[in-house]
Amino acid sequence: MDHKDEGSTKFLQRYFVNEQSATDSDILFVEVGGEWELTPPVDLPARLGKLYGARSAALEHRYYG
Repeated sequence: MDHKDEGSTKFLQRYFVNEQSATDSDILFVEVGGEWELTPPVDLPARLGKLYGARSAALEHRYYG
């Protein structure tokens, strides 16, 4: 959303998905970043994904209200 435009209903969300360690598991580890730019690979979700055979994802923080 554009907080300066009341008609705005969408915003750009940057995210990263890592499926390198994924098995048949339904586990997904997600990290919501702080007020900084994320660059792949995002460390903690990737390490947990590798440990548990899971997918991992990271979302960049986009709310500055």
